Amino acid sequence: MTASKRIGPAAALPEKCLGCRCMLCHLPAEGGASHEALERAFIWIDLHLPERCTLAQLAAEAGVSATRLNRLLVAATGTSAMRYLRNRRMELARYLLAATNLPVKEVAFRVGIPDVNAFNKLCKGYFRAPCTLCAQTLHSVAELEEG
Repeated sequence: MTASKRIGPAAALPEKCLGCRCMLCHLPAEGGASHEALERAFIWIDLHLPERCTLAQLAAEAGVSATRLNRLLVAATGTSAMRYLRNRRMELARYLLAATNLPVKEVAFRVGIPDVNAFNKLCKGYFRAPCTLCAQTLHSVAELEEG
């Protein structure tokens, strides 16, 4: 089985993937230094998710130019570096809203989006619902799955 360039519900998962949805499992087999740059970028993003980040800063951490990093990420994920960062933040937000009783403001802060209004707009875009409704729905689903 080969890795899909796009990661999503319909994407084929490589044999080594444990369903973790991390991008390291989904890198193509060839690429050498490009892989190292992507690996550094993915790890840095996950370790520094709540921090402000620019494309230039992320590229410096990965050891490549901003243009090169963006091209590598588009090739590997189908999305730009900054959109990938935002997607990772929203994945963490979804988890925190579902698995904790944290207030929306705290979730927004923990995922690196300190402006609650901006966070709510992102929630509406990603989850098709305001964060408070999303949190209630996700808690209900989690309770059903436990019971």
